[in-house]
Amino acid sequence: MTRPARSTLGIVLTVATCIAILHAESSHAQDVSAESRSPESRSAEAAQQRDNILEDAWQVIFIQGQRVGFAHSVTWETGTGDAKRIWSESLTQMTIARFGGKLTMTVTQVTEEDAAGNLRSFKLDTENPPGTHAVVSGHVQDETLHLTTTAAGKTRKSDQPWDADVKSPVYQDRLLQEDPIGVGESRTMRVFDPQFLKAGTVTLTGLESQATELHDGSKPRLGRTRIAHSLVPGLAMMTYQDEQGETLKTEVNLLGMLTYTVSREEAVREIAGTQLDLALDTLVHVEPIPAAQHRKTLVYKVSVEPPRKMLSLPEGDTQSVVRVDEQTVRVTVRSVDLSARQAPSPSASADETYRQSSRYLECGHPQVVAHAKTASGDLTDPTEIALAMEKYVHGKLAKKNFSTALATAAEVATSLEGDCTEHAVLLAAMLRVKAIASRVAVGLVYSERHSAFVGHMWTEAFLSGNWVPLDATLAQGGTGATHLKFADSSLSDGGPAPVTAFVPLVGLVNKMRIQVIGTGGE
Repeated sequence: MTRPARSTLGIVLTVATCIAILHAESSHAQDVSAESRSPESRSAEAAQQRDNILEDAWQVIFIQGQRVGFAHSVTWETGTGDAKRIWSESLTQMTIARFGGKLTMTVTQVTEEDAAGNLRSFKLDTENPPGTHAVVSGHVQDETLHLTTTAAGKTRKSDQPWDADVKSPVYQDRLLQEDPIGVGESRTMRVFDPQFLKAGTVTLTGLESQATELHDGSKPRLGRTRIAHSLVPGLAMMTYQDEQGETLKTEVNLLGMLTYTVSREEAVREIAGTQLDLALDTLVHVEPIPAAQHRKTLVYKVSVEPPRKMLSLPEGDTQSVVRVDEQTVRVTVRSVDLSARQAPSPSASADETYRQSSRYLECGHPQVVAHAKTASGDLTDPTEIALAMEKYVHGKLAKKNFSTALATAAEVATSLEGDCTEHAVLLAAMLRVKAIASRVAVGLVYSERHSAFVGHMWTEAFLSGNWVPLDATLAQGGTGATHLKFADSSLSDGGPAPVTAFVPLVGLVNKMRIQVIGTGGE
């Protein structure tokens, strides 16, 4: 019999890793100074102040064999009878390098549930100093989840209908401690995840025990539980438990991500040696592409190593895809001449979700509105406005650094720093201020400096009935033939969680091969 550890740690790590990779190169990053009181000290002190503690555990985090951070979780009880509440607090901190610049992310999550596992309240605090600090909290009242989001000094309130059957994100741990899952048995439950502000289905499957290496080098035979989460398709987690049901190791199927249960002293031990540079370690090297930025059309052969299967890449006016076999696709990428009017595409559409304000694209924030008005001036033509905004964002974000994770548009409009994700979200929000539908695209872009493709995010605007790519990181009046698109997202509150667009790419990027096989007749 086995019981799993929290899948929420795997979700937090996945979000942080995906965001870290999606930053193309620009200028040198700025370092991040430590706070006077470290997060691990604050977390440990908080645990000491709790009464009736049920769990107090520390984990160390590895990616691609390198130590990148730690996690600390505490669970405790308050009250009795109908007033009984079970509280859980988890703190996760990761520090990685990105083209030599350091990025530190600290995520603290607190949840409150009743004795039946029903979520009563939560608070999610995400820190990425010095650039971003966002707090999202919520409490359930009757059949409504009341949410409060604070970012860039502004607070936004909203409500969601609430399903009484949806559980706390850590409910499964307590449930399976009381009734462990057997080998070959599967269970599903509806769980709310604060990272996405959505409920999803968690599936747990008990597997045969297996010998596995732990952090101390020992190789005991441990029970296994596979965890899948509907909010992040393609993400798979495996936990390893001893006979007492304590989880000693967790694997996530992204970039060799591992966590081990260790002592506090080991978890917070200073990271020695060179930091993991996710940007450099996930480059997809290719033969140099001469005059790459000036190419109008390029044809690529994109493949992955078996037994993996190549993703189904999106198609549109700038990209067409032909599947060769399960591991290979042929992709033709074309630039768009924005000076010429394009005929509307019969397959392209943009509903109101691409024009609305959202958690990541706060179109009504005063700073976002001010930048949109300044950039567009007296222009009235949507294409001219879009091009002016692309150039404006590029010039306005003077601090091109890799120390900022995925900030919201309001945060970027205020700090005016960041890299490709920050350029993409600010441009998308500014376009919506002027009633131009927008979305962000995720994929790879060619880096001439490294002769390789790197993770990247850019913006797309719906102009004259077509989705047109714009890249404020480069500001070249649209994109050339060096942007390979893997997914897009409206970043709407009601749409798929943003990270779902990133996970498939991140899962394949270090197993991918790209070749230029043609120039489309140039």
